[in-house]
Amino acid sequence: MVTRVHFCARCQRPIRTGQSHCPDCEAILSSPIMSVPRCSNCTRPTQNAGQLYWNQKIQKIYCLSCLNIFRTELAKQGFQEVQINKILKKDFQPLRY
Repeated sequence: MVTRVHFCARCQRPIRTGQSHCPDCEAILSSPIMSVPRCSNCTRPTQNAGQLYWNQKIQKIYCLSCLNIFRTELAKQGFQEVQINKILKKDFQPLRY
């Protein structure tokens, strides 16, 4: 008998149900978002994520670690370091809270 294992869409932990999130992530995502800004990708609040950055073009908030992932993905796509710096400087604004 083969048992299929599903993975949480947020933290990638294995889950057995057909749900998209594990119970821990479901609790985080379903809790009311307070007035504290959160990263749009990892949903960490300012206290845990540090400085947050607002992307004007796609209307999302990035923490520093998600911004670094964004930077490495641009480098993998073949963008030069000068182009990456221009994109980050033009599109991302630090949030003041």
